Amino acid sequence: MITIPGKIPVTIHPLFWLCAAFLGFMYSGGQLGALLLWVVVIFISVLVHEYGHASTALFFKKKPKIALVALGGMTTYDGDLPLWKQFLIVLNGPLAGLLLAFAAKGCTFLAFIPLFLRIACYLLFYINIFWTLVNLLPILPLDGGQLLRIVLEGFFGFRGIKITLFIGMVLAGILAAVFFTLGAFLIGTVFLLFTFEGYQSWKRSKEITSSDKSSEVKTLLSSAENALMQGNKEEARAAFEEILRYTNQGVAYKTAAQYLGLLYYKEGRKKQAYDMLLNVQDSVRKEPLFLLHELAFLHEDYALVTKLSSQCFQEYPQKEVAVKNAKAFGRLSDPISAGGWVQSAHRLGVDTRDLLKDPAFDLVRKDREFQEFVEHLQ
Repeated sequence: MITIPGKIPVTIHPLFWLCAAFLGFMYSGGQLGALLLWVVVIFISVLVHEYGHASTALFFKKKPKIALVALGGMTTYDGDLPLWKQFLIVLNGPLAGLLLAFAAKGCTFLAFIPLFLRIACYLLFYINIFWTLVNLLPILPLDGGQLLRIVLEGFFGFRGIKITLFIGMVLAGILAAVFFTLGAFLIGTVFLLFTFEGYQSWKRSKEITSSDKSSEVKTLLSSAENALMQGNKEEARAAFEEILRYTNQGVAYKTAAQYLGLLYYKEGRKKQAYDMLLNVQDSVRKEPLFLLHELAFLHEDYALVTKLSSQCFQEYPQKEVAVKNAKAFGRLSDPISAGGWVQSAHRLGVDTRDLLKDPAFDLVRKDREFQEFVEHLQ
């Protein structure tokens, strides 16, 4: 990874060169000189485009950073800005690309330009015209989608973000189908990825609330996560608790609640950890999900254990999870599910002869269906 320092630092990831080389190979006919020319043209085009974003952010007193990644570039900056300033920052990326395209086109008319530079200028013109038109489509995360998001957010607030995601998802799906029909599989695949990402984002957007856009909440969440990464658990806990005092819904709330559940548990405050995770039980994933499953069993909330059983086992296919699932279903008089989980525990190495002596199976022990599951395990 290469980092170029300056007022606008630029980081170039190795995957950027690989993707640029792949595109160059596809369109260069396998000739090394033409491939290198394509790589240089792609690099210049993406960099100029991102400088259009970054220089505008710098003009607005922000500290922008550019990263050239696998499929293009990304410009980030610190803090928030009014929507009209965000609009200009986004718009000036495509405008910079258009200026580059027409400047390159103008150079092709100069008689003293060598042939290879003339070819490079033609490539710069056509690539930037094509990419600007594609990039202005109202599909997130393209610039056109960002521009539409800013406009609709200005008119409709958070509902505008959801509308933008829905429009982009539908349009990307249509374009994917069109390009696949035409045999343009590469660009069709790109739009198919946009469709999938748009759908996932649209689903997640239903959880977004006004508090998630609050700069105070964003700052608190960022500082809490940074403190946690640095091992400052008390500072992190205080910041997460502050978020919960600020809001009781939304993505930030659910994120803070899951972190707090983990922190409370590590501090030995199991009841508080359980209550915290219980409030966001439909959103927990990975480690918080495993912990909620464990705490639900500990607090004899067997209905919740069974609700989380399959999802938790998919994330953590461990014998402890299978045993808890089997016991919970036994407590709830579900002989088929209890027997199935006993079999799963057996496959993971659990001594089921001892397991089946547990009082958790008293309600299903004599059930014929349960016995069919476990008779060969004893």
